[in-house]
Amino acid sequence: MIDDLGPGFVLAIACLTAGFTLFYFLKANHTERMAKIARGTLDEGGGNRYRSYFGIKLGMLMSGIGLGLLLAFAVEHMAAVSEAFVLYPAFMFVGGGLSLLASYFIVAQLQAKE
Repeated sequence: MIDDLGPGFVLAIACLTAGFTLFYFLKANHTERMAKIARGTLDEGGGNRYRSYFGIKLGMLMSGIGLGLLLAFAVEHMAAVSEAFVLYPAFMFVGGGLSLLASYFIVAQLQAKE
């Protein structure tokens, strides 16, 4: 029975899991927002009083991962490494980590200005 399911079953389970995860994430976000309204920690514009700078952090992370992939590609083709599959995740993690460190200092400077 299980051998006959094929890749469609795995795709369906992945979509259902993603859907349930998104639903519970949005439900938790709504519950948290209602609790913040009850406590009075939302400002009049509907946003948080305390900014999280999520956009800056996510943008820096994605840029770091992209630069890591680009660097791994360049090293693979210039150095002719025999096992190059190790380079890609390594450079992705290094680039992502360095970009998150940089975003920490950028956010700290922005928070100091406020």
